[in-house]
Order: sequence, then structure tokens, then C-alpha cells
Amino acid sequence: MIRSFADMDRLASQKGPKRLVVLAPEDEEFMLAVRESAAKGYTRPVLIGDREKMERLADQVRYDITGAEKIYEKNRQAIADLGIKMLFSGEVDIAGKGQIPTAYIYRAIIREESKAGKGKVVSVVSLWDIEGLDHLTCFTDTGVNITPDYRTKAEIVRNAVFLFHLLGYPKPKVCVLSGKREVNGDIPSYQDCLALKKAAASGELGSCEVMEAASFLDIFSPGRKDFRRGDIDIGKADFPHIMLVPNLATGNILVKLDFAMKNIRRRSLVMSSRGPSSSPRDRTSGTPSSARSRPGSPWPSRSREVRHHDDELRTDPQRSKGEGQKENGRGAGPRRDGLHRSLRGRVRRYGRPHLHRVERCHVAVGKGPGEEGLRY
Repeated sequence: MIRSFADMDRLASQKGPKRLVVLAPEDEEFMLAVRESAAKGYTRPVLIGDREKMERLADQVRYDITGAEKIYEKNRQAIADLGIKMLFSGEVDIAGKGQIPTAYIYRAIIREESKAGKGKVVSVVSLWDIEGLDHLTCFTDTGVNITPDYRTKAEIVRNAVFLFHLLGYPKPKVCVLSGKREVNGDIPSYQDCLALKKAAASGELGSCEVMEAASFLDIFSPGRKDFRRGDIDIGKADFPHIMLVPNLATGNILVKLDFAMKNIRRRSLVMSSRGPSSSPRDRTSGTPSSARSRPGSPWPSRSREVRHHDDELRTDPQRSKGEGQKENGRGAGPRRDGLHRSLRGRVRRYGRPHLHRVERCHVAVGKGPGEEGLRY
């Protein structure tokens, strides 16, 4: 049974080199990760991205890429499409995200799943390794399905249950997170919770148990109304392996609490019929800003973090030139939404915001439910 990320890393070290396609390794951190994984014998990399940037960064981190296979491309969606196509065709074992917005990779995976015609629901499982807890736990779906209905939620649970079976958990516990109300009937998310309990009891979701708990209060203090913060003992709580969120917004908010909480590490996995596809961001929360900004520090500057955030907003295809034009005819161009304006305004007025660093890793895991094997 894999109880921690340390167990995961030990397993990876035993498997020998895998053929890895890296999507836009155009950042010092990502190029360092590629160099280290190749040096340790984990991977044999294929690099896709801007030639000038890749060569310059390889020189900066002292990584000789002359012997590595390289494909030169600048368009972000084209990079993602090519890398994920190589993954689904079996040309590579792993696809790794570099300096490219995750949305492009999700889009490429969904397209390839559609071509495969298997009807696979793509979902993201975000694993937490919590100090003091003797097993891994996760939130799902935190990346793809915006407002899933009952049928989609059932598939999301099946994906997560399948993953935990591969990790060595024969009957993972599932908590379907939902609010409750005592008047005017149950809200839709709690109706789904009750239906999923029945489905699990009949074996429709695979070997798992849907818990009675539907909130953190239920998890830490079942049956009690006089709960106090001092009652929290994560090592003694009946803590679930899988936490199903009611919608994407809730999942995205909850999973990023590790930015503010100590002793939590996160790695996320894209569940697809073909994988894996990884996106390593080797980060640790609570790193002092002075350490990140010092010359020679392994931590990138805060300005780089903000530029990446800015670039992701500007390069979103939904905000491309010609879309979002003002009705008064002031002309076309990229639409700057409130978040974009706010971020730029805060940088101008107050300087770069303080950003905690965390470890994140996106991985797509294959094969489909019922098939054997976990390829890390």
C-alpha cells in the first residue's frame, strides 16, 4: 500500500527509465526537473517547445540536451496537442507539463478521449499527503467538470476508486461533500450524496464505502454539535480516502488550502484512459520570500510567478483576438477581465504579492477501470 508520496517516489525509482515528452520546458525549474529525472534514470526526455528558450535554459542549468530528441514549436495549443497525441498513440510513456497553462493540456486530453470513443469521463484527482495521517487522501474533481450531474459524479468516483485500488487500498472510504438543510427538502448535492451511497452499497462504484459524513464537521466530530477546534486530531479521525466535491469551484478552492496550511503536500492526477501525463512543480509551503528572491536561490523570483499568471490569462483561447469586443465599437483585442486588471493593478500599486510555494504534480493515469497496472 502506498501511504505517502515518499512511497510513490521509491516505487518510481524501481521502475527504470520511461520515455517522457515535456511540453514547453521553458522555465528554469522545469528544465532542472527534466535534468534530474534523466540523471536519476527515471526518464528519457523528448522536448517540445521554443528552440531559443530551451537551449538558453539548458545552458543555464548545465544540462546537455544535444543528445535529447527535440521538436521545435511555439504555439501553446499545438505543443499540448502534439505531446498528448504522442501519449495516446503510445510513442511515449509519460507527458509532462512545462511552462504551459494546464487548460491547454486538459483540452488536448479531452480531444484525444473523444477520438478514442470510449466515453471516458476525464477528471482530476488532487492527492494530499498530510503529516500525521497514515494514508493518502484526495479531492475530486478539481480540474475539468464544472457542475457535474449525478451520472458524471458517479464516473468521477469510479475514477478515484480505481486509482486508490492501484495504490493498494482495497476498499477506500468516500466522503461526498455537501451542505444540508432541515427545511424545504434536500439540496441537489445532498440528493446526489444519498444516491451515491445506494450505488456504492450495490457495488456500482467498485469496491468502496460511501461514508455517512458529508462535511468536515461530520468527519472530525460525528454526531456532536459542541465541536471545538481542539477536538481535531487527524490521526484519530475516521478520515476519508476520497472527498467528492459538489462542483469545480468548490474543489478548486478547497484543494488550494495547502497554500495556507502546514505539513501538507499535493500532487494532482488527470484520470484518462491513457497516461500518465505529469506536471511537476516542486514546491514547499512557507518558504521565506527572501530565499526565493536571492541571487542563486533555487526558488524563482516572485515576479516570474506573476508573469506566469499574467501569461495564462492573456493566452487563454477564450480571450483571443476578436472575442469579447465591446459593443460600443472601440475595437477588438484580448479581453482583460477583472482578475487580470486586479492582478496588474496590485502589482503596480503594492509591488509583487507574497505567494506561498507548494508542491504540485499533475499526472494522467491509465489504464481504464478493470485493467491491470499502474504506470508511474
